[in-house]
Amino acid sequence: MQSRIFAVLVFFVLVSCGPPPPPISYSPETGHIDFSPYGVGDYLRGSQKRRAGDFEAALRAYGPLAQRGDESAQYEIAKLVLGGMGVASNDAEGLHWMTLSAENGYDLAQYEVARIYQAGVRAPKDVNKAIYWFERAADQGHALSQYDLFKIYYYGKGVQTDTPVAMEWLHKSAKGGFSVSQHVLGEFFRDGRHVAKDVATARNLFKKAADQGYEPAMLDLEALGQ
Repeated sequence: MQSRIFAVLVFFVLVSCGPPPPPISYSPETGHIDFSPYGVGDYLRGSQKRRAGDFEAALRAYGPLAQRGDESAQYEIAKLVLGGMGVASNDAEGLHWMTLSAENGYDLAQYEVARIYQAGVRAPKDVNKAIYWFERAADQGHALSQYDLFKIYYYGKGVQTDTPVAMEWLHKSAKGGFSVSQHVLGEFFRDGRHVAKDVATARNLFKKAADQGYEPAMLDLEALGQ
């Protein structure tokens, strides 16, 4: 009797759960991952599954949203694919989804695409593309992109050195709250490099960076006597 009851319970559990979802696969038509078998998608569920380490379930939850043009979901898909989480790592596919997200205006994706082209690891190195995507993110106030543009133009990384342009991006990044930029700009004000010497401004910038826990700024602030 007990075994019969157990069998009935198992049957109802299987029926209520339904058949398992099909595995993640690529569409022969598009060459990209096909998320159409996974319903409408659910961003919150995707985030919950990602945090729980169930990356394949996260892909199935994010995927339909990404396929319909959701830039945040496209970004999450890109990170999972590039990291080989829930599916075999695929640089071209990861860059595809990251670029879609970037084209839809997501600044984090724009920054990541820029870094990919700057590094030349997951895609051929292309300084012009890197600058383009850094600028797209920087124009939205992304302080790390602004700092990267400062470094590109200040040190002439693949382009002609342009200190005025570099300083413009450094000021924007520091104003945006990036501690490293605040510290570098503080050094310039302290030493009178590229700007008029202003110890009070240097101290203020060091303090802003130090308040974020940036140790070099703490040391320079201490050297100025607070």
